[in-house]
Amino acid sequence: MGQWCQPQKWFHHSKMKRPFWLLLALVVVSIIIHAFSVSSTTVWDRKVEDLPHVRDNEIDLYVNHSVAVQNIPDEPIPLPPGSCDCGGDPDGLWDTIEYSAIRRRKKEMEEWERYHSEEKDPIVQCQVSSPIQYVASGITIEPFQTIQIDGFALDRNNDLVQKANNYKLTLTSKFMLGNLFVPQSAGKFMYAVTGNLSSTLTVLTTKVDSLEYIINNLHYRSMVYEIDKRDYVQLQLNNYTFSFIVRVKKGQMPFLYDPGEYHHVSDLVTVITKTFERYSAVEKLIGSIRKYYPSITIIIADDSEHPQRLKGKNIKHYIMPFAEGASAGRNLAISQVRTKYFLYVDDDFIFTKGTKLEKFIEKFDDSTLKVDLIGGTFGDKDGNRLPDDNALCFGCCAFDYVHGNKDGNCLIRTCGRMYDWLDRFPQCHYTDMTTMFFMGRTSAVRTVGFDPVYERLGHTEYFVDWMGKLRVISCSDVNIVHERVENYKYNEFRSRQVDPTDQIRNVKHSLFKNNLKCFKLQ
Repeated sequence: MGQWCQPQKWFHHSKMKRPFWLLLALVVVSIIIHAFSVSSTTVWDRKVEDLPHVRDNEIDLYVNHSVAVQNIPDEPIPLPPGSCDCGGDPDGLWDTIEYSAIRRRKKEMEEWERYHSEEKDPIVQCQVSSPIQYVASGITIEPFQTIQIDGFALDRNNDLVQKANNYKLTLTSKFMLGNLFVPQSAGKFMYAVTGNLSSTLTVLTTKVDSLEYIINNLHYRSMVYEIDKRDYVQLQLNNYTFSFIVRVKKGQMPFLYDPGEYHHVSDLVTVITKTFERYSAVEKLIGSIRKYYPSITIIIADDSEHPQRLKGKNIKHYIMPFAEGASAGRNLAISQVRTKYFLYVDDDFIFTKGTKLEKFIEKFDDSTLKVDLIGGTFGDKDGNRLPDDNALCFGCCAFDYVHGNKDGNCLIRTCGRMYDWLDRFPQCHYTDMTTMFFMGRTSAVRTVGFDPVYERLGHTEYFVDWMGKLRVISCSDVNIVHERVENYKYNEFRSRQVDPTDQIRNVKHSLFKNNLKCFKLQ
């Protein structure tokens, strides 16, 4: 959808009478007053009893510990430009990185910014009293193709157009990605052209009809191969100047998954898990899945020291090098998914009648909702939500990302916070982070993956990496049992006894990778 810039006729040439304007002003003022009266009310300010889907006892949130759902102000308090702070309380604060690493990170950050600099949408100003209606952005062309620049129209009533005797129209491709031209007319229109099919086009005419023809027949031909790059084209009509954007973009092929003729869950979803030295747990998980979804495909990534064969229909068991790590296993598992969606579960989870995958699929298939990952909650063996799972949004955390200075940015994770609920699914909330029981859109999550540096533990780290890349919601209407299974060898790696430096190494990696001055978990 293009951004349109139109002549402001209603302002300069209006013949409307004063009473109409008075009435219009009163309407606008009433709208503004109403907006101020409701703007201070957000999901954070609403009383719990006002939420239609919340029971009386649904107040606390369990993540790693229970915290109260907080009231969040409408607008964050702005920090001074170029500074950020994760707070003075040392509890949960991480901010240690060596000076030599900071120097290396600065160079890598400069390279990252250069590579991604053109992903930001540029600011395009629509000029006041423009003699030309134009599309400031939204014009897209394939490499080496030619398009007519649509959306341009001359305002014949504009003072510049009416008072001028001669018209000089000049268009210039700032980055020289394309050539501009006007096709030959049939002789009805009189004008002189220089620079046709070049990066700078100039047209001279004395006739308004000819000027209008030229503006309605401007063409752009891409001359440089780029898969996604913006060209700024400056247009000058006599003393009036504005710019518009032409985006040179290579078309992308769709990646479609066949949902099967009957839209069965087993045709749409693959269950994936990562296991390590817990065969009794993973066999129990498989048995519970088969009770409710007998034919669904299960993918298991296994980095146990002495692998045991896991047998069964539609079970794919992948053996990895010993103790390769949780993230590497999750990447391996998702790389083998062939269905539109996948369900991630830990190997000590158990399906119950409350683990209704159809409810996840219902949200993905809803045409009014665009989402990439849906988190669930935990329940008991009868399929009911746990008695202590009394949260509005179980496992939800929000990330506050504040831009800093050369020392890096700041990230604060606040658990117990979520964003607004979904109108069509009030049991679901937008969030930045959910539990590790979730269904994902395969094509979306596979693109971002799981950072293999996080070998022993990974949860918050994944969702930080996915922030702004995946649309995440959490829903309370699907649950699963978490039956913790431990043994000596598993605990030895899980608790980092074999490598006490693992945690600090992960922290330093996060600070470096995400260009963070500090991050705080609360």
